[in-house]
Amino acid sequence: MLSPELPEKTYVVASNKMDLLEAYENWLLFKEKPQAHGIETFCTSAVKREGTHEVIRAAHKLLKESKEANKGFE
Repeated sequence: MLSPELPEKTYVVASNKMDLLEAYENWLLFKEKPQAHGIETFCTSAVKREGTHEVIRAAHKLLKESKEANKGFE
């Protein structure tokens, strides 16, 4: 069961195994729902070492923005 606080949290959505055709086809369908809510999704392939840098950059950006937004609350 998902936490009711989940929609309030900042997160990155990444799908792995994009080197497999079936996984990529599933991702094309899956990504539409998060994107409809303004959530960027990333596809990665650990085997091919593709997409991982984009996920790390996005997570770093969100973390930096979160820290800046919460500076006065520490």
